[in-house]
Amino acid sequence: MEAGLRESLRIGDQTFTFVLCRKPNEVFGTVPVDQWWMEVTPLYAQRQNRKLQSRNHRQVIDCYWAICQAEQATGERKAQERFLLASLLPYMRSQGSRKVFDDAFLKVGRRDVQVQEVAELENLLNASRYHRLTKDEFHEKTIALLRDVTNPPPGIDPMIRELSNQILGNACRQLGRGSSPQEGIEIAKAAWDRLNKQFGRRAHCDVQKLALDALTYEARTAMHDCFSMVWYALKSSLEIRYRLSQSSERFLRIWNTSIVEKRDGQNWWLFHGHVFGLHPGAARFLLTSTGRQLIGDLLSDWGNESRCQQLLNGLFISMSDYNRRRIDERSSRQQRARTNLDIENLNDRRSAQRLQQDDDE
Repeated sequence: MEAGLRESLRIGDQTFTFVLCRKPNEVFGTVPVDQWWMEVTPLYAQRQNRKLQSRNHRQVIDCYWAICQAEQATGERKAQERFLLASLLPYMRSQGSRKVFDDAFLKVGRRDVQVQEVAELENLLNASRYHRLTKDEFHEKTIALLRDVTNPPPGIDPMIRELSNQILGNACRQLGRGSSPQEGIEIAKAAWDRLNKQFGRRAHCDVQKLALDALTYEARTAMHDCFSMVWYALKSSLEIRYRLSQSSERFLRIWNTSIVEKRDGQNWWLFHGHVFGLHPGAARFLLTSTGRQLIGDLLSDWGNESRCQQLLNGLFISMSDYNRRRIDERSSRQQRARTNLDIENLNDRRSAQRLQQDDDE
């Protein structure tokens, strides 16, 4: 693997430099692929990773805005909101967003444990190698599997719209006036900070907090949209510079961009605004023999709906395996917390008993 590779992309009169990783001769099934990607965790720059954010985090967002400028789309409300939300992401409720759609990375265990987990996933994938899921089935099953909030409280949608307007309204108007993007970001950040302070840690504000969580996930999907648009441009640049094969270009499209279709005039996201290459549920899929074969089958027979459905089924199995391990990890963490609390209570009782004995003496 090659890491720390710097690739530049020129948009208009601006140049953006991205730090990439590469495996030039990866084989999926029988198909050789020139694989490129960005490191995932620092890309979001949230919470503990804010100070460790990669150069790519800001470059992706600013490059997206430059693309909007080149396409004369900076006056469009959706483009403005996407830019602002992606910029706000480092300051938002990263854990809360996973109540909307879970994408937390699992705790890294010992090497032998990881090997065993990949082997278990390989067995699951191999057992259903030729099973299929349609795009609609994959869409429905993944939201049911990875969404924590299955019954949102009444009034949540109007609350999301209200808080969204409070955070983004003035900032979007500022961008529409042609002000510097940073001014719009500062206005949106101040509004977010005010609302998060007002509701984030207070009791009896469950609807407002869930709305803030939903907006945080919208910020993650906004980041994915920026990431996807940048990768479409990067992909074209890499094709020319490295003479990427058609299979390599197709793999980068599947793995590094959001898969979106137009349905009834509206955008429809196959994976709910997520990118396969950025979701931990798909990470181990690439480490399995069957997973790689499923990708290779589609790359070598592009446009075959049966191959696509087999790949979607495999990806769903990988998501299911991820979800099971997330539940186990959460349960283990809660059990450790209860054990620690029991130990603290026991120590408190022992201390009280010793004090009582001292008083008696």
